[in-house]
Amino acid sequence: MTITAELPLTTEHVLHESFDELRPPDAAADQLLLDLPALATAFSRRLRDAGVPVTPSQCELFARSLGLTAPRSLDDLYWTARAVFVTDTRQAAAFRRVFGAVFGAIA
Repeated sequence: MTITAELPLTTEHVLHESFDELRPPDAAADQLLLDLPALATAFSRRLRDAGVPVTPSQCELFARSLGLTAPRSLDDLYWTARAVFVTDTRQAAAFRRVFGAVFGAIA
């Protein structure tokens, strides 16, 4: 899946839809277009609300990381986000809960 910032989506849309539902009908099966800053901001806000200390620089790093790594699976997305946001093992459970609520549970 290719992630680009060409199609701006609202924060609510990004948070409440799965990746497959976000793909425009005319997009290739392996392409997903997202507004990376909006996605990173919305996800960061959810993490912060759940008690995970998130800094503005982590939010920016997450958006840049998505652009650089272009996660091809939910598992790839999980580990990309976790590498950016979880700085202490005590944050892992809250991170996993928020990730599952936003993007769907991973195996």
